[in-house]
Amino acid sequence: MLVQTLTNALSASKFLLVMDDVWRDTSAAWEHVLSVPIKNASRQQPGIRVLVTTRFEDLPRKMQASLHQHRVRPLDEEDAWSLLKKQLFLLDEVEIDHLKSIGMEILKSEWKAVLNDPAWSIDGLPQELDNRLYLSYQDLPPPLKQCFLYCMVFPKGTNMPRDLVTGMWISEGFIQPPERNGSSHDDCFENLATEYYRDLIKRNLIEPVKRYSLTGYMCTLNDVVRSFAEYMAREELLVVQGEQAADSGSGLIRRLSIAPAAASVADCAILKKQKSLRTFVTFNSKHLRHLHLEKTDISRLPDAIHKMRFLQYIVLLNCEKFAHLPSSIIKLVHLRSLYITGSNVSAVPKGFGGLTNLRLLNGFPIHVDMDAGSSSWCSLQELAPLSQLRKLTLFGLEKVPNSWMAEKAMISSKGHLDITT
Repeated sequence: MLVQTLTNALSASKFLLVMDDVWRDTSAAWEHVLSVPIKNASRQQPGIRVLVTTRFEDLPRKMQASLHQHRVRPLDEEDAWSLLKKQLFLLDEVEIDHLKSIGMEILKSEWKAVLNDPAWSIDGLPQELDNRLYLSYQDLPPPLKQCFLYCMVFPKGTNMPRDLVTGMWISEGFIQPPERNGSSHDDCFENLATEYYRDLIKRNLIEPVKRYSLTGYMCTLNDVVRSFAEYMAREELLVVQGEQAADSGSGLIRRLSIAPAAASVADCAILKKQKSLRTFVTFNSKHLRHLHLEKTDISRLPDAIHKMRFLQYIVLLNCEKFAHLPSSIIKLVHLRSLYITGSNVSAVPKGFGGLTNLRLLNGFPIHVDMDAGSSSWCSLQELAPLSQLRKLTLFGLEKVPNSWMAEKAMISSKGHLDITT
């Protein structure tokens, strides 16, 4: 029935079907679904063509492809030089061409180094994981390797906002700015994390989504890179998605990510086994450093959340039933970021201004001292001590009667602050 339906639909007109980057485990779609209808349609509608790209030489033959196969050849010297020129930050093309002889020597030297790299002969990688990716991975500095593999906490099909992923890296201790004058400069953490993020973009390990192609603010992992990262991070990171079984492995998982559709699959047993868990993206544990809950039905956090003293980042995105922040949250002295955008939190506990490590406050509901009953809630004026704030998103700005309230919050004194309303 399906074969006949597809045959009729495909016979209506000529078409070109492009199957890009086909892997062995995805070629079944051709074998079991598309092959027969397309062959039947091509008899009725001559000129139908199928273009397949793959990195596996034997796969076209298994798909019963014709002899019209094109193998990509290595770049010739002129094309290689043209590609290298695009990496040079010089505006004068004549000046660039004067460097051609030096550039060609660099290309030859680098190519020899690549060919002689031991990564080509490494054992143990699954057949579908190309050694070329391992070569790129090995070229990363140790901190950048950790940051790259950490991107796997974002389930397939989701994007990675820069501020969110860099915050996660900081909470995990991956970002360690160099010490100056014998002391670490705390303000450098966000700057260095952003540099790492941009470096991963330059190395094509993470890709900006189309909407943010210029700024790179939102990125994603392509399927090939994701498969490699998943394999390399398999001992420490578990991502549960769709109908996947929540296999808890050895119990030494340090990072657990559960996609919303899989929440019913992952019961509490998997969490109880994870004695080394430091990041949970969708329970709580006193060792957590990053708590991320998105589009869940959670209505409040535990009253004893202050016992999770290592928490640096709390993300509550689009949790519409969430309406209450426990008063003990003001005891989380290491807290660097709080996202409550898309929730129904109408007030923040009084004393919030004591969280002087805060860098990002997203979704702050404005209260002023003249509000009835405001003695229990944090007002706009209480933001004055938060001198480290870099990003602040306010809600309810219409409650502020005039500019003197903003002056009391000393907003103008926060030189690096980016405010949105």
